[in-house]
Amino acid sequence: MHPPIKDSLQQLSPSCWRAGSVAIECDSTTTSSDTLAEWTDEAITWRLRPSDSNDRNSTSTHETDHVKLIHEGGTLSAVWQIGRRACCKVHPWNTRLESEAATIAFVKQTAPYVRTPNVIHEWFHQDRSFLLVERLGHTTLNEVWGSLSTSQRTLAVQTVAQYCQKMATNTSKLFSSVTGKCVGEPYLDASGSELVGPWTPEQCRQALSTSSAPCPAMDEDFYFYHADLGPTNIMVAEDGTVEGIIDWESAGYYPNFWIATKPSVSPGLDLCPAPSGCEEWDWRKALKSELEGMGFPQSNMWFMEWLQTNEEKTTQNETELP
Repeated sequence: MHPPIKDSLQQLSPSCWRAGSVAIECDSTTTSSDTLAEWTDEAITWRLRPSDSNDRNSTSTHETDHVKLIHEGGTLSAVWQIGRRACCKVHPWNTRLESEAATIAFVKQTAPYVRTPNVIHEWFHQDRSFLLVERLGHTTLNEVWGSLSTSQRTLAVQTVAQYCQKMATNTSKLFSSVTGKCVGEPYLDASGSELVGPWTPEQCRQALSTSSAPCPAMDEDFYFYHADLGPTNIMVAEDGTVEGIIDWESAGYYPNFWIATKPSVSPGLDLCPAPSGCEEWDWRKALKSELEGMGFPQSNMWFMEWLQTNEEKTTQNETELP
């Protein structure tokens, strides 16, 4: 990917940045017909407009705190803080995937009890997507877990599990995104594309079965699920009270067994770093147990066998290449 995803925002002047096909301006004093979005942040006016040839020929080394990189996920994601109120998230883009803005709009309509970010603007440029949202808060569960009491941790676990339970009442006949596209769930992809679905129940059983690890028992429905409920995606108050959930790019309709299995097998949902006196997996282990108690089946033994079989197949295929 060129430029690297961490370089997706490029500063052009002390008050202007290029993000793909869009320019982000701060302290803008004019609103024109080409304005894509506009908002005010601590008396500073921000504006989005289409980037033009003048932008492409400009660069600046001016340092500023208005826009700064706050998260870098290798080649998979990067997040910039834009002023105090907004964030811009960049991901690799595939037209077979769902727009995260569309998923957030779906959650706001069907699950209003879950607080989600307000979308300012979403756009796509070449091989990546850009999502500009209002910040949902400034504190994640990951940051405060070590300071919470046992009862406060339990309440956070119960709140998120109840969200999962209520959202799972929304079902589909396809393993897919909210509009029938693929979902980005690399844990369930054996092809290397990191894209899963859209699948019927029978297609799902076939895709998630090997001779030694048949697909776990599942019914004919798929259930709406966030699928990335790590502690950095859960926004909280200082006392651990859950205030909202971010990062909905993997959300979609999943088989029921994946809802409790994902926190059981995914180190990506670990506390990072683990606070003193805690294990990395404390959060996801507690969430898995709470979801199991609600009746969601857990199939981690199947997953480990299925994963090992597919890894062996990949190794064999690579060995057989001329």
